[in-house]
Amino acid sequence: MTLNEKIAKICENKEATEMASKMLQNAIERGQRNCYDEIAEAVYSIYFEK
Repeated sequence: MTLNEKIAKICENKEATEMASKMLQNAIERGQRNCYDEIAEAVYSIYFEK
């Protein structure tokens, strides 16, 4: 599954979307601007890889 497909699946799940948003906001506040792919992979694995 491609990263874009994983992001689309995250966007279909309210809880996953909220977690991803919080993680992205925290990363931006800490100045970590190049970790978007890693955040998407982490959120996907938490919610969809069981």
